[in-house]
Amino acid sequence: MRKHLMSAGAAATALLLCAPASAAQFLFDGGIPPVDFTISGTFTTADTANADGGFDILSTSGIFDSEGVTGTLTGPISYWGADNVLYPFGGAPFFSAQGTGLLTSLDGMLNLRYTGSAYQVIDAQGVPFDFTYFNLSPVVSSAVPEPHVWALLLLGFGALGSTMRRRRPVRVAYASAA
Repeated sequence: MRKHLMSAGAAATALLLCAPASAAQFLFDGGIPPVDFTISGTFTTADTANADGGFDILSTSGIFDSEGVTGTLTGPISYWGADNVLYPFGGAPFFSAQGTGLLTSLDGMLNLRYTGSAYQVIDAQGVPFDFTYFNLSPVVSSAVPEPHVWALLLLGFGALGSTMRRRRPVRVAYASAA
């Protein structure tokens, strides 16, 4: 009995420690050929929508190349009124008009935003440039169960095995013909 209680306690602890994933990822890349500017990277967003129906951007990682000068992007930061929210509905995902603020490794800041008709980047001087192309797409993950699902599965198999082992044999008695 004590052994079963220890197993159940361990399984309950495992369930409490396993947390579901709480983020979605979006890949982005874009370019502005007239000024030789390209950008690419990943946004990680909250898994649940905020009050406006958008998803808060939790982190950004990426690279950019501006006329042969390369650097990294991190964020989000509050820049040019950026609200750092991504709206993934209505076809393609898009940023709000306030956009998302990014910090560059060259001590500069950028803001990516959506004007309703075009994606833009605003540089540190506040000059907006329309992207010639900008792709923003969700990362499709494989169908691997979360850790808590595996823990429940193992707990269920353990309970089933324990029940089968403890089952008493059934005795069948036949009536005798006299």
